[in-house]
Amino acid sequence: MLLFRRQHPAHCTTVLVRPTSADTQSLNGLYRDLTIAPVSAAARESGTLHSTDRTFAEEGKAHYHSLIVVPRKGEAMRARYASCVVMLSCASVFAGQWQLGPATLIAANGEWPRNWSGSVAYLDGPGGAVMFFDGMMSTHIYGPDLYAYEPTNAAGTLAWRNVQSTASSSEIYRWDGSQPQNVSNSLGVIDSDLAAGSNGDLIWSQAHEWLWYYDASADSTAPLGIRGVHPAIYVTDAGIVTYAWQDPDDFWVYYFDGTTTHTVSRGAYYGAEISLYDGCVAWINATEGTLFDGAEVFFWSDGVMQRLTDDDAAGGIIDRFPTVWSGRVIWSRYPTDPFTPQLFMWDGADVFPLTDVGGTTPSYHGGAVAYVDFDGLYIADVLPPVGDGDMNCDGEVGFGDINPFVLGLTDPEQYALDFPDCTLLHGDINADGEFGFGDINPFVDLLLYGPGGI
Repeated sequence: MLLFRRQHPAHCTTVLVRPTSADTQSLNGLYRDLTIAPVSAAARESGTLHSTDRTFAEEGKAHYHSLIVVPRKGEAMRARYASCVVMLSCASVFAGQWQLGPATLIAANGEWPRNWSGSVAYLDGPGGAVMFFDGMMSTHIYGPDLYAYEPTNAAGTLAWRNVQSTASSSEIYRWDGSQPQNVSNSLGVIDSDLAAGSNGDLIWSQAHEWLWYYDASADSTAPLGIRGVHPAIYVTDAGIVTYAWQDPDDFWVYYFDGTTTHTVSRGAYYGAEISLYDGCVAWINATEGTLFDGAEVFFWSDGVMQRLTDDDAAGGIIDRFPTVWSGRVIWSRYPTDPFTPQLFMWDGADVFPLTDVGGTTPSYHGGAVAYVDFDGLYIADVLPPVGDGDMNCDGEVGFGDINPFVLGLTDPEQYALDFPDCTLLHGDINADGEFGFGDINPFVDLLLYGPGGI
């Protein structure tokens, strides 16, 4: 129980508590760079950094410790600011509502974006030229001769479907910075439903029946021997290729984790619109609705399925184009008609709108979402609740967020490496738009008292 806290001139916070020995051991265990020691009442009142083992009585009722974090030798710079971070509560507080940051217009005529950590492949109008936005400017990649569709983008590899002289024939083209390459070479056959992996591999459906695969390391194309449409691919950090697809006969969604094929659930018969990231599958199921009516978003991970939307009784609300990243899902919702979309998000716990109006065909990756609005193609950061304090992005604020908070202050580059799916804006507790030393005391208050302060 917290009874008193005081800010010291030397960048430390003293907190008067009645801890158990386990509390003190837990606090010490959290900081490999710091020592947490009791200090005397005199030291507490004077604001010094002197530490003692003294225990003193408060109001003659019980014994308490005044805990202060003291830097060890040789680690003064990091520990100096880390010493302001003390947590004595085991309670968790959950993240609030996410929101879009300022949007950047990529192209007024942009269509069908595919985002990879802020770089976006897109079409210059329906069936138009293939373009690539590198975060700063757009580059023309291919076309506009004939027609291009379904661009995809993964770690600098772009691919798209190019319609040939007749609509009954299309080819898969791939670009990795050099000349575009035809990797399907299947004249007279429709190749579609294209997805790209971060290793440069591609997967697609041929003739709306069979899955085909391009192996970038071998520069070879071959059938997978799987009946499937609407595939998605994800390559793990260990280089394991995983993919999900929909069976064109029974419409069920399946997921291959590199070793085992998992039966996920049924998908919408007009297309499950599957998205895959790190073992998490998101897709569309028409449920009880009819074509484009009542479409629902589902999520699957580790054998557990969740239904994220439930609009069958809401006048046929349409949910489409789910895109999953880091355990969260963004999609387009058409709450009133097929022409007025909104972006919605599921953060692992709750569903809420990201836009009041506008936003279709979203692509979510690397903490940003690219989407088409009424006046063009945009990209915007998807910002966590302002200063939610969830520095390790586990969905809660607790003991595990202290070291990441300290690391973010002292070594932002290492924080980005250690927590690639997070952003330092989780630590913007004082809501000034930046993460810095001014967030330390608000972070302490958040940990001690929860949202809303004392």
